[in-house]
Amino acid sequence: QNSVAFKTQTAAAIDVDTWMRAIIPAQLFGVTDNYLASTGSTHNFLLYFPPGQKGVAIPWDLDFLGQSATNGSIIAGGDITKFIANPVNKRRYYGMVLDVLNKSFNDTFLTRWATHYSTFGVDDMTTSLPFLRARATYVRNLLNGVGQTAPVPVVAFTRTSAATMTSTAPFATITGDGWIDIDTIRLAGNPVPLNVTWTDDNSWTLQLPLFAGTHTYTLEGVRANGTVSGTATVTVTSTSGIAPAAADNLVLSKIHYHPANPSLAESNAGYTSADDFEYLELQNISANIVDLTDCRFDTGITYTFAANTRIPAGERLVIPRRTAAFAMRYPGVPTAPQYVPAADLTANKLSDSGEELSIISAAGLDIKRFSYDDSDPWPTAADGSGSALVLVSPLVNPEHGSPWNWRADGPGTGSTPGAVTGNAFTGSPNADSNGNGRDDLVDFAIGSGNLPSISMTGVPAAPAFLFTLERDSAAQVTPTLEISTDLTNAGPGAWTAPTGVTLTERTPLTGTMERLVFAVPAPAGAARAFIRARFSAP
Repeated sequence: QNSVAFKTQTAAAIDVDTWMRAIIPAQLFGVTDNYLASTGSTHNFLLYFPPGQKGVAIPWDLDFLGQSATNGSIIAGGDITKFIANPVNKRRYYGMVLDVLNKSFNDTFLTRWATHYSTFGVDDMTTSLPFLRARATYVRNLLNGVGQTAPVPVVAFTRTSAATMTSTAPFATITGDGWIDIDTIRLAGNPVPLNVTWTDDNSWTLQLPLFAGTHTYTLEGVRANGTVSGTATVTVTSTSGIAPAAADNLVLSKIHYHPANPSLAESNAGYTSADDFEYLELQNISANIVDLTDCRFDTGITYTFAANTRIPAGERLVIPRRTAAFAMRYPGVPTAPQYVPAADLTANKLSDSGEELSIISAAGLDIKRFSYDDSDPWPTAADGSGSALVLVSPLVNPEHGSPWNWRADGPGTGSTPGAVTGNAFTGSPNADSNGNGRDDLVDFAIGSGNLPSISMTGVPAAPAFLFTLERDSAAQVTPTLEISTDLTNAGPGAWTAPTGVTLTERTPLTGTMERLVFAVPAPAGAARAFIRARFSAP
């Protein structure tokens, strides 16, 4: 009991949280003839081992009520005393009891269902309510230390580390206290919890990701029902040259969601599915080292980065689905650990038909959240031909959900993980070297393409302008559309970003040239409108 061996072996073999929560019904309802109940009988118990997973305790044969006193112990069966000898398990167990009291083991909830089941005419379930009310009152008073010593001392949510500090690292260690009502800890205004370690029954520690410079961070202790129990603030000055991954320093530069089928040699090596060769690529677009500790992919795939996973300034990190398969197809390309679960090679794969992907920072904020697709106007050459989706101009941090900001990295020629793709602009963007009246950056962006044209469609049901733009998809330049209804006003606000723009057509031309057709909703009430493309390059 509470030995290193007990903690190690139970943690490895069973799901301790579900085991402890399974004990609660028998304890609260006063059942005795059950392994999970107050007597700890050696029968009436189920233990289920899902394939490849830890054992899960399942309550069984609890069709009795009030066999024990209303003030009976709630830690008398199911080996719960062995588990809660560990103070971290202790706070989890009593926190679960509090959660059950708040959600269901209370007068409002119990009266509703006792009344409902009594309508079936077998038994009058409402006769059990006096016992249940008394039991709920006793247990709640026990947890709160009313008339007795609380099993876990009642403490306010607070910070115990320094109120101000300076850090030369991208994270600061923050410690504090919190009662059993604290389920998660998050940054104020952010619904995603931080990664918290509880060190005993009421003490916590976390690694707070830092922004450069001096900032005040507000932490919220959140109950299981989503309400805030308390707040704590800390002011940290970060002098580190390493920055936590965030929306302004990290992009998803390549998505190889549907690789080419395995070659004969790859199949003979055991890699028989195209899915084995999937990968994602991240790029650091900042001048600092970017730290991915505790960042994670949350939708599309699930994958959490290990501590001290870092990308040097301007560099890329490739995350393959199966490391060995990737190494066979792309020898010599450095990678992060694979993201596929070793126990199930059919799971955790990118969808061949498109899906939402999200990368969440250690602070719980979205770094990127968007959806890709395998059909027009997304680059269809990335769907099974061997090419990947490539962010056209990653250094300008373009909108990832816009299909015109993606291309295929060489249709039919294979993918290029870890490598720079496309052509970068050099020179002065506003120069006119050839004297054609256009800036050099524009010439670079449109290559041999025709100048933009505009037409009208959908009149009168859904009036919109069709803006046709031909560009060199290999040029690392991002187009942005702007609209104006009054060219006589040359000041700020004459040109604005239109809303509701969609890419309606994407046509390959010669080489890397392509034609894009954008539908731009006509401004309401405007007699006329003007549209232009603005180009951005690193």
